[in-house]
Amino acid sequence: MLVSMSPNDVMAVDTFDERVKAVLLTTPAPKALERAKHLDKVIPSTYIFLNQALSKELDDLAAGSGSLFRRGPPLSGYVKRIVLITDGEPWPYYTEEHWYESLGRTAASYGISITAIGVGYDYNEKILYKLASASGGTWYHAADISDVSQILMQGSGGRGPPRRGGRW
Repeated sequence: MLVSMSPNDVMAVDTFDERVKAVLLTTPAPKALERAKHLDKVIPSTYIFLNQALSKELDDLAAGSGSLFRRGPPLSGYVKRIVLITDGEPWPYYTEEHWYESLGRTAASYGISITAIGVGYDYNEKILYKLASASGGTWYHAADISDVSQILMQGSGGRGPPRRGGRW
């Protein structure tokens, strides 16, 4: 997935624990790949503000205040993808599947696909599936966090290993 990103792709990464925090602002792929090596410093926490993080990313990619062009034109012509990595259930708010299916449809309406990666066995598979499929994206299962980098580097949109929706 990351290997197949072109210079026309953009990427952003937020953490979503006690608050939503930008780890990597919306950035063109070449710069994002340089900065991706710092993502291994993200530490899991108690809360999972998944809906809030996704809403922020959708706003950013739809040319919101934190977008690549700051108040500029929409990111039309760019490949837009949100990569979501989670190891737990959304909590304490927005815990129902319909919220995520709706976010996925909203993402698709902006031309944004969502790749959702569930790590371990405590995440909500149905939420990730609905979110990713409604956006035209893909979801993956990683048995543990060490598998995530392999998914990101070798992911192929569901073709070949890692298997979409399967065990990695």
